Amino acid sequence: MQTPDRFHSLDALRGVAALSVVFWHWQHFGVGNPWPDALFPFYVSGWRAVDLFFVLSGFIFFWLYGERISSGAMDWRTFFVLRMSRLYPLHFATLLVVAAGQWIYIEANGRPFVYLWNDAWHFFLNLLFAQKWGLEQRFSFNGPSWSVSVEVLLYAAFFVALRWLPMRAVPIAMLAFIGLEAPDHDFNRYCLGIFFVGGLTYLAYRQLVGRLWVERFLRVAVLLAWGVTLVSVRTDITLDAFMPTPGWSERFAVTFLFPLTVLYLALAETRRGSLWRKAAWLGDISYSSYLLHFPLALVGVLLFPRAWFASPIALLLFFAVLIPLSLASHQYFEMPAQRWMRQRWGAGHRKAAARAPSGQV
Repeated sequence: MQTPDRFHSLDALRGVAALSVVFWHWQHFGVGNPWPDALFPFYVSGWRAVDLFFVLSGFIFFWLYGERISSGAMDWRTFFVLRMSRLYPLHFATLLVVAAGQWIYIEANGRPFVYLWNDAWHFFLNLLFAQKWGLEQRFSFNGPSWSVSVEVLLYAAFFVALRWLPMRAVPIAMLAFIGLEAPDHDFNRYCLGIFFVGGLTYLAYRQLVGRLWVERFLRVAVLLAWGVTLVSVRTDITLDAFMPTPGWSERFAVTFLFPLTVLYLALAETRRGSLWRKAAWLGDISYSSYLLHFPLALVGVLLFPRAWFASPIALLLFFAVLIPLSLASHQYFEMPAQRWMRQRWGAGHRKAAARAPSGQV
C-alpha cells in the first residue's frame, strides 16, 4: 500500500492544535475567558497541544527526511536550508512587529505586555532562534515562539541521530526514553523525548500499514483515550489519582493518546485515500496562526481597552482576523520568502524540497 503524498488528516490535526494554543493563551491577554463552559477544555488544557505538535513533528520528519538523512542522500546544509527557509521569515517578521509593539506599549503603560524580557540580549537570542536554549531569563518578545526555538534544537538532534544511528525502533525508543525521563528542569530534553515518540509512531506506521484489524482496534482505543481525557479535564480527576507517582496524566498524553491518534489517522488515510482533505488548509496556516496570534493580541491591546478581551465578541473578531491573516501570510509572504531563500542558496535544495509537500518542509 503506497504512502500518501500528503497526510491531510495530520495537517488538519496540526491546525487544530495551533488554534488550541491560541485559546489557551487568551487568558493571558484579557481579564476573563469568553464562553468558559463551552471552551473550558481549551482554557484548561490547551497547552498540551504543544506536546501534540512535537509528536506530529517527529512523525512527519521521520516520514519526509528519515530515509534520505539515514542513507546520506541529504546533507546537513540541505536540511538546514529547508528548515530555516520555512521557519525564519515569519519568525523574523513577527519579532520586529512585537519589538515595535512592546516599545509603544511600555511607553503608554510603563511595563511590557505579557512577556517581560524584551531587552537587547533576548532580542539577540531570538534572532538566532536561541530564545529557549537555556541562555534566557524567561519568555521574551513573541513568547509562543519558544517552542519553535526548541524545535530547532530537535532538528539538529534528529539529523545527528539519523546520520549515526540506524532508523530502527530500538535506538529511537532509547532516545525517546532518555528524553522522557529527563529531570523537571531539563524541559528541552523532555521535548526531545516527545519528538522521538513521534518518530517511533512513524516506524510503527510502516510496519502496520494495510492491516485493517489494527486500524479498527486503534479506532476504539483512540476514542476511549480521548473520552478518558475529556472526562479528566471536566472532572479534575486524572490518572495521577490512581497511580503511585505523579505525572501519569501528561505521560498518558505523550506516550498513548497523541501517538495512537496520529498512528490511527495515518493508517486510515493510507487505506481510504485523502482523509479530511477539505480541512487540510488548517495545517497550512498552523505556523502562521501560532506565530501571529501574540502580535495580533499586542496590536489589539494597543487599540482597545484590555478589559474588552473578556467579551465573546472580541474572541470572535480575533479569530475572524487571525485566520484570514494567517492564510494571507502563508500564501503571500511565507511561501514566496521560502522559495526565494531556497533559490538563493542553491538549485540542489530546490530539488530536495520538491520531494515533499511545500506546506510541510
